[in-house]
Order: sequence, then structure tokens, then C-alpha cells
Amino acid sequence: MWLETENFLSTFWFLIKTVPMLAATFFFLVGACVGSFLNVLIYRVPRRMSIIRPPSMCPVCKTKIKWYHNIPIFSYVFLRGRCAYCGVKIPIRYFLVELGSAFVFLLAYLSL
Repeated sequence: MWLETENFLSTFWFLIKTVPMLAATFFFLVGACVGSFLNVLIYRVPRRMSIIRPPSMCPVCKTKIKWYHNIPIFSYVFLRGRCAYCGVKIPIRYFLVELGSAFVFLLAYLSL
């Protein structure tokens, strides 16, 4: 098992080093995920809410957000900036934090 994991990781890092577009995409997506988590912190910490539970939900209708409505950047665009259930407008801050974080990670990679 350990050997399989080692082979996967060495293959993954080989691809990252030899295929720059793949690496750039990887760092952009990781940055978007970090931005999504930053949004959780920005919303929940000032309200003294847990960052783990409850799962993501619409602050207006309180409906739990499905995993495919919670994909950084893409879900905001796909849902046109609105809740999939009640239609309330989602603040653009969520999109901008995710996109900004994605570009910071991409620029950090490109400056290496």
C-alpha cells in the first residue's frame, strides 16, 4: 500500500513539473478551495459559529447546500449568484474571495 502511494505521489509530482499547464490548473484549483474555506471563516468566525458544523447552508432559507452547489467559483457562475432553493442573491464577495485566492496561488506558482 505504501509503495502504491509513493508511486502515485512521484507520478503526480513528475506531471506537475513536466506539464506546466497541469500545474497551473492544479494551483488555481487549490487556491479556489482555500478561498472557499476563507469564506467560511469570514462568515462564521465573527458570529462565533463552528467552522465545521453545521454544513454550508443558505443564510436566508437555511437549506443545506448540496455538494455540487458548493464548488468554488463555478457554482457561483452556474447559479448566477443566487441560492438554488430560495433565489436570494449571494453576495459577490464569495465569488471574489475564491477567485482572488485562486489567482494568488496561480501567481505564486508562476513566480517560482
